Amino acid sequence: MRLALAGLVDAAPGELVFDTWCELHASPHGKPRLVEPEAELDFSLSRAGPRLLLAMAAAPIGVDVEARGREVEAGVARIAFADDERAELEGAAPDAFLACWTRKEAILKALGHGLAVDPKSVSVTFLDGVEPRIRRLPESFGSPEAWSLVPLARDEWLAAVAVRGGPEVELADAQHLLDGAR
Repeated sequence: MRLALAGLVDAAPGELVFDTWCELHASPHGKPRLVEPEAELDFSLSRAGPRLLLAMAAAPIGVDVEARGREVEAGVARIAFADDERAELEGAAPDAFLACWTRKEAILKALGHGLAVDPKSVSVTFLDGVEPRIRRLPESFGSPEAWSLVPLARDEWLAAVAVRGGPEVELADAQHLLDGAR
């Protein structure tokens, strides 16, 4: 993360200073943000096993990645999914749960408060053939139409990026950053 962000803000990775203060909850458990050097840059990081996914934008952004085939606890949908999402899960394809979860987690991260926002208050589309979008958000976060959801998938993982604004997403392999830092 430091290597990728440093290149965008013209600083050395060790010079970056981060903070996790959450104004809404007056606690140090907020979304990580870059405070030095100052930059109009938001980022989100997610990990599933050896897979790391980093999203960066000049707008609020969130990302989540999950390994396919991971065990899913039966009670998660009951406590985290909205009624419409749970109804759609019945009889859906095996990856539907993870598609819903990654999209929901990405938007919760982009909002900046994670699971401090009731996950049931957010509803996303996730079924095959249905345009990825946010159906419902708490009113205090504005219109769902102001956000874009971009699903990502590979053989071994599913992921989603949520960003305020347009859905233009560029994927890049960042292994060269790690190789160059050695």
